[in-house]
Amino acid sequence: MKKIIFGLVVAILFVGCSESNEKPVDLTPNEYQDPLSNLDALKKEYNINKQGLVIEFATKGVDTTQIFFNGKIDGKLWIGCYDKTTKNNLLDWTETTKLDTIVDIYKGYGEHTIFQIGEYVVKYPYKRDNSFCFLFRLRGQTNYVITDLYFIDNNGLIKKDRLIPDNFGFGLYESISPWFEGVIVKKVDMAVSNYICYTMRGDSLFSFPHTTYTPDNCTPINYEECIYFDIFYSTNNAHIKRINVKTENIIWDSGVFQIERFPTNARIDSKNIVKQNDIWIYEINYTQFDGKKDTVKVSVNINSGNFEII
Repeated sequence: MKKIIFGLVVAILFVGCSESNEKPVDLTPNEYQDPLSNLDALKKEYNINKQGLVIEFATKGVDTTQIFFNGKIDGKLWIGCYDKTTKNNLLDWTETTKLDTIVDIYKGYGEHTIFQIGEYVVKYPYKRDNSFCFLFRLRGQTNYVITDLYFIDNNGLIKKDRLIPDNFGFGLYESISPWFEGVIVKKVDMAVSNYICYTMRGDSLFSFPHTTYTPDNCTPINYEECIYFDIFYSTNNAHIKRINVKTENIIWDSGVFQIERFPTNARIDSKNIVKQNDIWIYEINYTQFDGKKDTVKVSVNINSGNFEII
């Protein structure tokens, strides 16, 4: 059972959120989880020369203006975060205890499995102010994965939670998405996917099931309420709602409506939100099959639910 591949449930979540009323929020999928190669060149580029440090992995952050490294110093986990433009160091943190190299996993009925760890990888690293959140995956030679969820504040560890899969291979922290002033963490357990809302200090606020509403199609107003906006790509229909994901209460609902200017065979190139106080303008940039590019916008009053295609 340990050989069950966790790729069956891996899905990358992307969502933009911003407190600014002027800067657009980019909702376009990106490739921030691709591992970055040529660690020696990156180490030189960012002037990383800590004594005893062995860098093992690098990836772009959820905020793609940042790059994260993970490695070991004397067997202890080291995490570094840098600004990609200025090359300034934003996080330089070393755990106080050594990393596990083997984990004794209790299978039940008096049986144990010794899990030997072969790879350590930081995933979905996210920075907000002086706080950081990331997943740390410990992978064995048989694709068995243990995930640790870390919260770091002011260069100190606030919370660390480990999730070990069960005998059927279920039990994984899968992804992190920004959400209001905190994050949404996707957790797969017993073949059921749930989202857990956390503050940046690691306080769990509530959870909700992975159903219609996801960080892919919802943008938070506060921790509990968000605007759901979705386009059905096989048609030119769209749907907007203000919902409370904690209680599943619908505050207002536009109903399904047509965007006649949006072709049914169009490829969406990017999606953004421009927030102007209570008015959010959704910008959908697309390319038609013949190569022609265009933009359609939907202006929404998030309080009343009134909307206009512009």
